[in-house]
Amino acid sequence: MIGVLVSSAIIGLGSLIFPGGAGAAIATGSIASWGPEVHHVVGTFNGNSITALQEMANITLSDNSSLRAYCIDLGTGTTTGNAYDEATWQTAHPQSDLGKILWVLNHGYPQVSSVALAGSAATTATESDNAAMAATQAAVWHFSDGFDLTGVPAGEADGFAIMAIYTYLVTNAASGAAEPLPSLVVSPLAASGQAGAHIGPFTVTTTAAAGLTVKLTNGPTGAEIVDGSGAPVTLVNNGDQLYVSIPFDAG
Repeated sequence: MIGVLVSSAIIGLGSLIFPGGAGAAIATGSIASWGPEVHHVVGTFNGNSITALQEMANITLSDNSSLRAYCIDLGTGTTTGNAYDEATWQTAHPQSDLGKILWVLNHGYPQVSSVALAGSAATTATESDNAAMAATQAAVWHFSDGFDLTGVPAGEADGFAIMAIYTYLVTNAASGAAEPLPSLVVSPLAASGQAGAHIGPFTVTTTAAAGLTVKLTNGPTGAEIVDGSGAPVTLVNNGDQLYVSIPFDAG
């Protein structure tokens, strides 16, 4: 899946998009830093010249794990320390062709290695992770903001590779993909206990957006899904804990 991070900071509302997903829980975090390199390019955005590409943002999540993310809002600035929350596609950047961005993320760096990307782009230029990263960001911006990468100055060491990989991604990106469905994990997978007691707890972890509930269906005949107080439960949110109540005569 992919996820979209939308800034909750007052200044710098740029959206970020990350490949691979951050895990089962809804991602929240902030920008810790940006990639180490800036690449010199020639491009246009809304009639303005773009002369540099910044590498992926490094995000520190609320659980102290981390992920890397691309920008999908070229026209809005952001900075380190800005807070971000995971959101749906349409909440983040509705004018984007997010179906094609999904294709770019799944076929660009880091989902595909820089060596494999150079092969797909049929370039003999020396490839690098930095070049693949810059090309993938440029392709994301093409479908999120109408950015066009038109060239790379001769002094840019990764110029040929960036241009070739960008052209490959933009040319081959397929549209029509839908937003990936939210994930759902219930843990542990199994538990045991005495009939007549509440067995659990089972913890629900889902990427369903805040405010959306997950509908439950009871399991074996006679069993009932309940909360910690024994009340029946049919709808749950991320992080809720459940128990299975089995009567004495259930076997």
